[in-house]
Amino acid sequence: PAGLCRTRRGVRASDPVGSFFAEVANLEAAAVTAFGQLARELRLHGAPGSLVQAALRSRRDEVRHARATARLARRYGGRPVRPRVASGAPRGLVEVVADNAVEGCIRETYGALVAHAQARQASDARVRRVLAGIAIDETRHAALSWSLAEWARARMSPAEQRRVAQGTGDALERMEAELTREHAPAVHAVAGLPRPDHALALYRRLAAQLRAAPA
Repeated sequence: PAGLCRTRRGVRASDPVGSFFAEVANLEAAAVTAFGQLARELRLHGAPGSLVQAALRSRRDEVRHARATARLARRYGGRPVRPRVASGAPRGLVEVVADNAVEGCIRETYGALVAHAQARQASDARVRRVLAGIAIDETRHAALSWSLAEWARARMSPAEQRRVAQGTGDALERMEAELTREHAPAVHAVAGLPRPDHALALYRRLAAQLRAAPA
């Protein structure tokens, strides 16, 4: 969410899998705030009730995700911390749409894809079960992002649409660079996280489709 203090991330554990899930739990908890903020802003900007309700449902999903991933973190010796989010004024529609394009249409969509892969590849059966449920929810969250983008497009000027499209293109490039990060072997095995070469292959196929989609 806007105002997230990224310095407070999951506490490191002796087991890298615990550290990984502690960080995931921290970000899932932050997503609770993000969807609550989005629901309020959608109401403010006159969005259809279906979008507002989808954002509130997503918020409830993230509460479950944060709890489930925190349990996985503790299973491997991690100790999640609660995220700190600074309060701020509601954002304008274009700012909401630009953020949605990056965090929703790109990151949420890719995150859903990876969660489905993890649910199949994780060596820990409990991790597979948790991620199978998260993958379904995250796919629905990604669909919300694309529905929001479609609703908002007609409410923006051509210049505003170009601004959002430019930011989306830049984010696609940045995201690819992030996927070169190699985690500890145990994280890739236990959590089923794709290794960089596999992650890049997944992302490039997805990005090609995203670039072809309307801004």
